[in-house]
Amino acid sequence: TTFCDALIEQTHPYLASTENKELRYTDTLFTEQERGVSIKSTPFTIILPDLKDKSFLLNILDTPGHVNFSDEATAAFRLCDGAVIFVDAHEGVMLNTDRLIKHAIQERLAITLCINKIDRLVLELKLPPQDAYFKIKHIIDEVNGLIKTYSEDESKASYVSPLLNNVCFASSYYRFCFTLKSFAKIYADTHGGTFDFQGLAKRLWGDVYYNAKTRTFGKKGATASASRSFVQFILEPLYKILAHTVGEVDTTLSGVLDELGIRLTKT
Repeated sequence: TTFCDALIEQTHPYLASTENKELRYTDTLFTEQERGVSIKSTPFTIILPDLKDKSFLLNILDTPGHVNFSDEATAAFRLCDGAVIFVDAHEGVMLNTDRLIKHAIQERLAITLCINKIDRLVLELKLPPQDAYFKIKHIIDEVNGLIKTYSEDESKASYVSPLLNNVCFASSYYRFCFTLKSFAKIYADTHGGTFDFQGLAKRLWGDVYYNAKTRTFGKKGATASASRSFVQFILEPLYKILAHTVGEVDTTLSGVLDELGIRLTKT
């Protein structure tokens, strides 16, 4: 529901959450608003662009995440062409995740995995970037294990992988979501489009390391302490952003803002 709010706020700027109250756009029942829990599936239609700025009309069904209302999600699957399964990066794969994946496979739906609340790995668990990578990888491996278990033919099972562009990473609370391709495009745009972002995206997952001296990617790091490309190019910048903006104490934020040419007024 919070992720749907992020999509609504992106396309309807005048609708936004406040510090005192979340938007909860798809919680249309009074009981849902009062308890802060989705009870019924709610459809909405929205227009969103892809990386090439081509717009698509999307019909989205926001289904309850609580296990007691799993029948709502099961019924919604019959109407959909695909399913986006959300997994809390902190909690990992839960019982309801297992059930949703099973039903999605039974309905032969294309599955997209969204690892949500990755900010919790930084702010709550306080994991080092390297450990956060293994935590994320473990979640993906668990999901693929369930897909393999429930698929009739393992050889034809549709697995999820960041390299297949069917895994995204998000923080609904801080209103960001990205895939390897979208993050690589940020780097490409920053450097004036001097390289193919899709080529970079293919090198941002797995046991791939970047050698700054040779400016090449390889299967082995230049040093024993070298970080994987996903850690170096995605997690470490993300950690720095969260540390500078929402960390408990940070005296370097003003210097970072000056370097970026950003001016904030005191309120």
